[in-house]
Amino acid sequence: GFKCDDGYKFCGFLPSKKNERIKKLESLTSERSLLVFFVSPHKLVKTLEDVAKVYSSPPRRVCVARELTKRHEEFFRGTCEECLDEFSKEGRARGEVTLLIESNAGASKNAKNTTVAEDVNALLLEKSLRHLLLERTENPLSVSEAARKVSQDLGVKRRVAYSMAQKIKDSHHHRSSASSDSN
Repeated sequence: GFKCDDGYKFCGFLPSKKNERIKKLESLTSERSLLVFFVSPHKLVKTLEDVAKVYSSPPRRVCVARELTKRHEEFFRGTCEECLDEFSKEGRARGEVTLLIESNAGASKNAKNTTVAEDVNALLLEKSLRHLLLERTENPLSVSEAARKVSQDLGVKRRVAYSMAQKIKDSHHHRSSASSDSN
């Protein structure tokens, strides 16, 4: 389970619109307590994608709890990527869903425990994607193509590669539009 030394904060349902949902999640990034949300099963995958995006550094563990207090209750704990892999499968996201997001304090503690190998792998993934998306002068690849290639070459999950590729592309787009605005 998650440490709950600082208590928990029940947040109810997140907004259904993506931008509003992301704003709500961003407003809770410094919250030191465990975050608890109700999530509609048909919005679970989109919500997990947004949680992965907002709480990426340091990444937070999550728990998808289904059918609480019922005969077939289930708890699936892991990273957002692991939960996305599991609940993207046909028929997995159904029933009553409660989403728990690790506290800011717990995420910081876990971040300190990452291994050098994980840091090197993340750096290699980022460098490879950056090259394929931005530095390659002939035939730069799309986000999807770059994610597919790096996923195959490095043996990482395609969803992880895609998420990072999208962040790289977005940050490059924001920087280039900011520099063109200042001219």
